Formats: sequence, C-alpha cells, structure tokens
Amino acid sequence: MSAQRFYGYRLARQIYRECVAWSLGQFVALIIAILSAWAALHWGLVPIGQTRAAYIAYIVPFVTALVGYAIVQLLRAPYVLDKELQADISRLTVARDNWRQQAEAVGSIISTIDGMQFVPISNSKQCFAFIDVTIRNRGPDTSIHNWNARHRNAHGHNTHLYSGMFIKMERRFGSQQNPNNFANDKSVIVKGSIRSGWVGFHMSKEDLEALLKGGHLLEDLDLSFEDTFGHRHPVTAVPTAAWRPAVSSRGSEGES
Repeated sequence: MSAQRFYGYRLARQIYRECVAWSLGQFVALIIAILSAWAALHWGLVPIGQTRAAYIAYIVPFVTALVGYAIVQLLRAPYVLDKELQADISRLTVARDNWRQQAEAVGSIISTIDGMQFVPISNSKQCFAFIDVTIRNRGPDTSIHNWNARHRNAHGHNTHLYSGMFIKMERRFGSQQNPNNFANDKSVIVKGSIRSGWVGFHMSKEDLEALLKGGHLLEDLDLSFEDTFGHRHPVTAVPTAAWRPAVSSRGSEGES
C-alpha cells in the first residue's frame, strides 16, 4: 500500500469515526426527535394537509445539522489525524531513544583480564586470587559495582562469589602494580576513558591446584560486574603467548 493510499484510508476512517462518535446524550436526543416526528404524523397531531410541509419543516433542520456536522468533521479530520500521527511519532521517538541508550550501555564497556596472581595464605588452606582487569568505556559515563565471580572447584562443581565476598583491602599483597581495587572503586568512568585495576577473592588451595592442573583456567573462571544502568558486563579473558597466571611461592598473612 502506497503512502498516499494509506493516508487516504486513515483520513476516511477518521471522518467516519468522528461522525459516529456521538455521546449518549446526543444519541438519545436524536431518537427522541425521530420518535416525536413519527408520533406527530401517526396520531394526527399535525393536520393532514400540512403533513408533508410540517414534516419537511420538522426534519430539514436535523438533516441540515447532520450535513453540517459531517462537513465540519471532514474539515477537522486532517487536523485530528495529524495530531494523532505526531503523538505516535513522539511516542515512538522516545521509545527509540530509550532503546538506543540501553543498547549503547549494554555494549559500551569492554573489559579484559590482563593477568592473575595467586598468593597462598600462611598456615591456611586458602589463598588470595588477584585478577588484573582493564576497563574501556565507549558509552555514557558510568560507574561499576556488584562484582560476581565463578570458578570450577576441586570437585568439578561451580563455586559462585558475590560482591560482599570480594577482598576489600586497598593494596594487594605482594605487588606494587595496579593499586586500584575495583571492589572499592565507585568513581565515575567517563566516556572514552580506560581504567586499570584488580579484584581479589579467596580460593582454597585445593581448588587452585585443580584449576591449574585442568589447563582451562580461562574457561573455568568467569568474572562480571554491573554498570550504573543495571547492565551486567562479562570480563573477557584474552590469552596471549606471554600471558601466564603467577603463583607466589611465598605465603602472606591472612589480611582481607
């Protein structure tokens, strides 16, 4: 259907809708007028000689009003139709902008795992797992929070870690690099910026040994976070020839 035919169809529909869109009061008044004319003729309230003239005189104002009403609606229909189209355009524009903003927010952050360090805790069956992360923000200004992690444990099942289980210390043990702990960082990451840091959590030495022996550390460990808009973003592991997890042979004290 061409645009002109479609507009003509909507215009005709609008005229019909306006012509028949009578209120209950208007409809009742019309019925009363018709019944009154019928009663006047049926019971001889109007003399026979004057019947035709009286009927015409009685009905002409209603016909004239009806024709005038139809002409008014014919002239008014394009305005009403245009107003409705503008309302539809405004509604769809808002929906499109909201969808575009959400789509941009979902795919706007690229984050990668740049390295891992595992530090045994002295006199404990636990170790620290430190993950180096780089975040690139291509979308609107945002902040990150609500970190989650999942790793395969020694029994072949998944261990899930949530935001409150991440290490909160400001500087990680055994390294002077990447002092920024993302678990504590709520500052705004502006559009076009790159930020490096790390997150850490506890892991049993038994689980760590199983992960290293399995040879699929990047597949068996997942990391993700949420942005300001509530969208969750996975942290992508990018293996390279020089990339290897670092396992410290020197234990640390059990700070957290």
